Amino acid sequence: MIALLNNYISKNYDEINRYTRYFVSRLNSQLDIDTIINNAYIKASESKYQYKEEHEAKAMFLHLIKCELLWQSDSKKEIINSVENEYIPDSIDDSLEDEIKFSERLEILENYRGQITDRIKLIFFETYFDKRISTSRTIAKHFNISNTSAHFMIVEMLESIKHFEKYGQYK
Repeated sequence: MIALLNNYISKNYDEINRYTRYFVSRLNSQLDIDTIINNAYIKASESKYQYKEEHEAKAMFLHLIKCELLWQSDSKKEIINSVENEYIPDSIDDSLEDEIKFSERLEILENYRGQITDRIKLIFFETYFDKRISTSRTIAKHFNISNTSAHFMIVEMLESIKHFEKYGQYK
């Protein structure tokens, strides 16, 4: 399995590099091309999928490269770069920091909910956040309104939340 992947990479590294460079430029990503290829290789080697032919290994590897770019996976990039710099980031601090940001965001949303005086806006807020109906198309279907109206209601609510977060006042 890994032998097929190694064989494909060694024969076609220039093609893989061009492929990755193309997607990096299309997505305006700031990630390093070699880091993306290395991360995709690590994920491919950790994969439980058993491919039997080289074209399957190629398809899996190129798919993982696209996933790396789309997900902007920083965790493995830090691990790979840390080997070079002999620095291992503390993942506990990162997860704690993320948890703090998440709890602060929840607190802002709950405070915002308490400030809403318009019943319609409250129902819309609850539908968007509590029921997790969050696309304009699904909201339009839920409330039986046009997609455009649903889109503008979402934009208005999110701008109002940003205003509340910045100034502490309901807009």
